[in-house]
Amino acid sequence: MLYRYAGEPDGAADLSAYTDAGSVSAYAEKAVQWCVKNRILTGKTSSTLAPKATATRAECAAMLQRFAAL
Repeated sequence: MLYRYAGEPDGAADLSAYTDAGSVSAYAEKAVQWCVKNRILTGKTSSTLAPKATATRAECAAMLQRFAAL
């Protein structure tokens, strides 16, 4: 949502550091890369994104704060 709200900006990041990067849906890959590059997403752990998991209220609030700081 944030990626589209930002106008689908360019900016890819290497997701190879995350062991579950292959689980990111093809339609969301550019958005996830942009969010990782801009530190909106930092992963559930240092090596996992957990793209199929749900986000907690606190995680959503942190992402919104990071987005607002861009």
